[in-house]
Amino acid sequence: MSLATKAARGAIWSILSGVGSRAIGLISTLVLTRFVPPAEYGAVSVATIVVLTASNLTGFGLFHWVIATPKASRSSIFHATFYHLIFGAVAFAVVLGWKDGWGPMFNSPNAAAYIPGLVLATAFMRVGYPAERMLVRDLRFGQLGILRGTTELLYAAVSIGAAVYGFGGMAIVYGNIVQWGVFLLGCLYLSPWREWIEPAKLTWAQTKELFSFGLPMTFGDIAHRAAKTWDNLLVSRYFGEATVGRYNLAYNLADIPATHVGEHIGEVLLPSFARLDAESRADALIRATRLLGVIIFPMAVGLSAIAHTATAAIFDPRWAQMAPMLMMLAALSVVRPLGW
Repeated sequence: MSLATKAARGAIWSILSGVGSRAIGLISTLVLTRFVPPAEYGAVSVATIVVLTASNLTGFGLFHWVIATPKASRSSIFHATFYHLIFGAVAFAVVLGWKDGWGPMFNSPNAAAYIPGLVLATAFMRVGYPAERMLVRDLRFGQLGILRGTTELLYAAVSIGAAVYGFGGMAIVYGNIVQWGVFLLGCLYLSPWREWIEPAKLTWAQTKELFSFGLPMTFGDIAHRAAKTWDNLLVSRYFGEATVGRYNLAYNLADIPATHVGEHIGEVLLPSFARLDAESRADALIRATRLLGVIIFPMAVGLSAIAHTATAAIFDPRWAQMAPMLMMLAALSVVRPLGW
């Protein structure tokens, strides 16, 4: 099978699974808004951003190198896994150690209650990440798509069930713990451990090569995280938990075209480009960018056009102030996929 065919099939699997997963996630979110008030949703959002930022800041782009180097040795992959897990443990320890300080910093007094559970869920995600990247490197998007869809279903079932029984914002936390715990188990099953964590002697030469490639990528990852989530922290600080709850939901809805179509295409492009010869990459990049525009621009503009109508039809009055936010934020999807 040619690389182009593999990439096309990978993109189809990735997009379909992403859209399917997002459809499940969207339905569960709409149901959750009936049981979780904006203030609690906002507090969970603040706690989530704090935990994911800590994890993102300590990623150092190590697995970008692994994906961009299809023939990387197991020893080099072990180096990436080792530093990925060690720095992740340090990040989570810092977040937990100052658990009660994050909420007051961002005017979210209830955020601290959600941090421990979200740290556990993110730890599951972090441990499973190397195994997931091995599946991406090997273009096994079908298996990965099925796993993602399954865990999204589990998240929906657990979070909605817990919300119905009155757990409030903790329902979202419990859903995340189950989702990423099962995702970790699935990745461990699909990707043999020898591929990514077989012990090897650590060397300075390999460490230097990894970080020389990864550190510049980290600045891009941090900028991406900042642009995507840190505005929520500012909204929380100046306007409180209820407003950031509405703002975060509006952002997540507006982000659907970029995240669940554009980013899935991007996920396929990186390992595929790594296998192209240098002369072919420029033309492939132009074609891929053109395709992203044709697919995503109409989705983003259409979502903006129906923002007020959709908000009034779907959400209860507590979320009504979200409509103008959704109308403006939908425009983000027009430009964000270009980063891929």
